[in-house]
Amino acid sequence: MDTSVLVAYADSGEPEHARCLALLDQEPTVLVSTALVLTVTGWLISRQLGALAEAGFYRSVVDGELEVRALGREAWVRVSRLTGKYAGNDLGGVDPSLVAVTERLRLNTIATLDHNHLRAVRPRHVKAFKIVPWLVLFVGRACDDCVAPGIDISPVPRLPLT
Repeated sequence: MDTSVLVAYADSGEPEHARCLALLDQEPTVLVSTALVLTVTGWLISRQLGALAEAGFYRSVVDGELEVRALGREAWVRVSRLTGKYAGNDLGGVDPSLVAVTERLRLNTIATLDHNHLRAVRPRHVKAFKIVPWLVLFVGRACDDCVAPGIDISPVPRLPLT
């Protein structure tokens, strides 16, 4: 789960709020992310919505709605390598942290609105990541009824509650 989806979910003023709300409210299961994603998300939510909204976001972790996966040494090596390899794409370290955890859990789907960065990355365990929610742009506007041929737009799989 990437920052962009979490912020859009939290902020009803975000253009993609409804799409992210629909995505995350599919069914009661645990979503997975990293501490780096949560740090950036908390800061953005605080900046946009205030400290009480930020506290509410952290409660989602406490309540088990969002699972934070730690980065071990191997994951940090992967973050470092991906950040360097995709330096021209301005990938930064947050997205590679999500890639490392997704690879370790052998998942193939990442929820993000930042399609360009994560589509550029080649995962180790699958040919490419499935990025959700899918958004097709035509002449600068979203087209909810349009689907590019061959693109899988099924919902994001989630880990079952334990």
